Amino acid sequence: MIKLKSNFRINPLKGELPYQLLLLADETNEAIHKYIFECKIFTLNEGNEIIGVIAIKYLSNKTIEIKNLAIREDYQKLGLGRRTIQWLKDYCIAKDMREILVGTGDGSIYQLLFYQKCGFEIDSIRKSFFINNYDKPIYENGIRLRHMVVLKLELVSDPRH
Repeated sequence: MIKLKSNFRINPLKGELPYQLLLLADETNEAIHKYIFECKIFTLNEGNEIIGVIAIKYLSNKTIEIKNLAIREDYQKLGLGRRTIQWLKDYCIAKDMREILVGTGDGSIYQLLFYQKCGFEIDSIRKSFFINNYDKPIYENGIRLRHMVVLKLELVSDPRH
């Protein structure tokens, strides 16, 4: 297992899209192209290496949606996902945003657990999302993905609330 050094940071993307990372959280380049060019993209860096990526889409001046969050496999289980979500919360609060949305598959058990541990709550279901938006069936944990579960995190900028 890799030990995380102290120079971990999150930066705006410079250069080409890190498809190898984006594909950890989405199935195909075609699926990524449906949203990525409308996103603000940040990379997670350890020294000079890109070890993760987060792509966010502004839905309004108060709401963003996480469209892709991926950590390189050899850096997973080190708390980087949680640190990235905390960074995103701080980023959004500084911009006076009110909520963060994220969607994941109805069979994506680990992603659902991760986001709920980060404070997100199930908000809605996008019925038949994976059936209507992907040419081939997608399976996770032995379950065919059909619906997208949308989770929401309400942000509070004033700690007294």
